[in-house]
Amino acid sequence: MKLRRLFAGRLLVLVLLVSGLNGYAIYRLYNWGLDDSSEFYLSKDAEQAGALYESTGRLPAGDGFRQYFVDAKALSARYGQALTKARWTPGQAATFDTGQAFFYVMPFELGPGHEPAFVVHRFLPEDDAGHGGPSLTMVALVLLLLSLPIVGVVAFEMFRSVGGPIERLTAWAKTLPGQPAGAPHQAPALPIEELDTLAAQLQGAMNELAATHQREQYFLQTLSHELRTPLAVTGATLDLLDKKRDSAMTPWQHQLDRLRRAHGDMRAMTETLLWLWREGHEELPLVPVPLQPLVEQAWRDLSARVSEQTFSLQLDVAADLSVRAMPTLLQMTMHNLLRNALQHGAPGVIRIQADTGSLRISNALGRDEPGDGDAHGFGVGLHLVERIAERMGWRVAVTQTEQLFQVQVIYADT
Repeated sequence: MKLRRLFAGRLLVLVLLVSGLNGYAIYRLYNWGLDDSSEFYLSKDAEQAGALYESTGRLPAGDGFRQYFVDAKALSARYGQALTKARWTPGQAATFDTGQAFFYVMPFELGPGHEPAFVVHRFLPEDDAGHGGPSLTMVALVLLLLSLPIVGVVAFEMFRSVGGPIERLTAWAKTLPGQPAGAPHQAPALPIEELDTLAAQLQGAMNELAATHQREQYFLQTLSHELRTPLAVTGATLDLLDKKRDSAMTPWQHQLDRLRRAHGDMRAMTETLLWLWREGHEELPLVPVPLQPLVEQAWRDLSARVSEQTFSLQLDVAADLSVRAMPTLLQMTMHNLLRNALQHGAPGVIRIQADTGSLRISNALGRDEPGDGDAHGFGVGLHLVERIAERMGWRVAVTQTEQLFQVQVIYADT
């Protein structure tokens, strides 16, 4: 969720909460003030009525609003059960709402031995309508409108002081490179201590990752270049042995073939490492590569290593089909895919299908058994295939069922 939307939602909740609290507070204050003022005037009326009764022996005459009753019987005779109460406490006001009128009733003492008398204030619905001034709803609305600017200012300040630094941190994080080829841009200074600490930790982690990546690149490049010298020596030696082939070399022909395959694999791996981890990730020199002869050569190189098992290749690739790729990387891809199928799959048919959009290799699932070679090809298995595909702008999709394992290399949008 976007930060602005989050703040907007919280602001709406805050406005509704403040509105509800204001309305409730106004309602309670209004009723408290009304009860307090009515009790005050009731006590004044009771005091005057008691003084008049003491001097004249009668209570004041009532009107439509203010009424007096000499005892509870007189009160009940007038209002029946509407204003009854189990126990009356002199000087303590009670309220009654009959639905047609609202009453404040206060009992008061007339003298020793006399039952409490009552003074009653009666409010009718039309009494409120006839009074001037704002209504309770209007007062609540005015106070709400006055509180909204305060809430808005507070919310804006919260967003500016908290949301602003978070947005700056987010914008800086987006500048971090996807591949840490170098140190990232300096993190912005943030006014919030926790965010500043987070930015500093992220900066340190990215610097460390960039340094590690640079060390890895240096190591791989140095290793690949250093391997070229012994590879050149072994290659020249194999070429010399080929030129001097005679009957004496015939018993060693199988071993020489294995040496040639191992030498070719090592040379291809060295070139692959140089291209995959080259600084700057410049565009690879892609050229049309005939696919069928490359697959057949990879099959010949690898199938001889698993002679103890029974595998067959079903190739469904057009003879004139070519794929734009770097030949060394495409060869590495096919070697890894076939090696995985031979070492992990059950004996049977390995099927390779290809068209102008993708290449698919599928084989029956088998139980992995420890063997002489690395079960993951050159040590990185499908990860290396995915890395190669990424460098050439391809995609790799792996699907697996209970009986079948399939890898699809998608080298064009279909």
